[in-house]
Amino acid sequence: MAGLVRELAFEVAGSPLPVQVPSQVFVVLAKTEWAARIAARGLPPAFVFMVLMMELFAMASLIAREIQERTVVAVLVTPAPRGDVLAAKGLAGAASAWCRQ
Repeated sequence: MAGLVRELAFEVAGSPLPVQVPSQVFVVLAKTEWAARIAARGLPPAFVFMVLMMELFAMASLIAREIQERTVVAVLVTPAPRGDVLAAKGLAGAASAWCRQ
């Protein structure tokens, strides 16, 4: 509220706000560990997205093939929840995709 009152006071007085405009514009998209790894490898984000999408489609076709061949039934009989099985397959596929590069 104090900032609003201060801005209104400058407006009523007719003087500009004491704001310094930077001479250069800096854009920071993200500072994460994954962003640092991608930047260190010199990979453009579109390429990383494409690799992950290809891995997603490959995992989907692998799961569909396992369902058709009935090999997934043996895994689903175990006490592990279905979500855990799918997550393990996804993580293994993603790790495999990252190790191949």
